[in-house]
Amino acid sequence: MKHISIIVICFLVGFVVYKKFESDNMYYDRIYSEERNDLTIAERGLMAIEREHDLEIRKEEAVLRDYENGKISLEEYENYLQRKLEEENKENEDALEFFGNLYDPEKGMFSGAYKMTMSPKFKKEKQIKELDKTINNLIQDLENENKEIIVIKLKQTTWVPVGDKEIDQEMTKFYEKKIKVILDNL
Repeated sequence: MKHISIIVICFLVGFVVYKKFESDNMYYDRIYSEERNDLTIAERGLMAIEREHDLEIRKEEAVLRDYENGKISLEEYENYLQRKLEEENKENEDALEFFGNLYDPEKGMFSGAYKMTMSPKFKKEKQIKELDKTINNLIQDLENENKEIIVIKLKQTTWVPVGDKEIDQEMTKFYEKKIKVILDNL
């Protein structure tokens, strides 16, 4: 349910952003396409990014022009460049932190999948498959190998605790009984 609500929120935010920039995109729509409806959301997004880049370049050109015309002093121009450099560094640091946190097992984008794979129930299912496969392979190897070696390998096959006391007790007893039955039938 949590994931569905996140998807719905993302969809709503995307729709609001789309509507907000729809009027701004009319100018760009006329440049790229006579029929506005031909543009995809990706094309509209790229146009919005292009528009922001154009505005940033115009601002830099205006500040440079002001400096060349003497409207701002050298100190003000250097302060502008220093602020711009600090903003870029902050953006880069934020991006590095974001991507660092993206794969963080506690709060990252894939934390739910990571936590699910580390849950005792998931570990239980995985270990059941592995133990059953091991036992079946040992039974099949009975024809090719010495019976005593197979008996030793079966006795060494045990349940490894997964962190849930109830599951561990239940599965330990289950595999002890299962191996005992197999050993009794050998």
